[in-house]
Amino acid sequence: MCELLTNYTRGNCAENGGVDEFIVYNLENRDTYTLAADGLSISALTMDIGKKAYRLTPDMESATAGTNGAHDRTNNSKMIGQTAMIMFKDDEDATVDICNLLLGGYFGVIAKKSTPTGAVYRHYGLVNGMTVESIEDVLGQAYEDMRGKTVNFIGKELIWAPSIDSALVDAILIPAS
Repeated sequence: MCELLTNYTRGNCAENGGVDEFIVYNLENRDTYTLAADGLSISALTMDIGKKAYRLTPDMESATAGTNGAHDRTNNSKMIGQTAMIMFKDDEDATVDICNLLLGGYFGVIAKKSTPTGAVYRHYGLVNGMTVESIEDVLGQAYEDMRGKTVNFIGKELIWAPSIDSALVDAILIPAS
């Protein structure tokens, strides 16, 4: 039975949006993870020996992440669509290399979100991973147009993107031993 069992009260403080950075890793390089029973937070995340995650830091206002819950009445099913987008505002060879690597595989994508009270990390693609749906390469027409690449990740999960502690994020940025 699906029954609403709690109230919602709006918080007192305004919040801003924005993603400061992504921490991305190949799902096949993950050793273990532990998700809380309520599905809202991750209490453990480790990588295989010698493997690590990588930090992708965009220019301000150049990345987004989100979830979109959906229910299909016909099939009486539900899923949580997850998306992430990052813009690389350059056309350097190193950026092209990163984009080529992102085109294959399944990824865990951790978004560091901006908040007035400190960083909040959310893990997208925890169970099924995220794939790169598209990479748009734009050279622009006018001088002030963007020249670079926009990478779009997509995924489907049965849970909302859970939170993850910064200490766990920091640990996966160092090769596991």
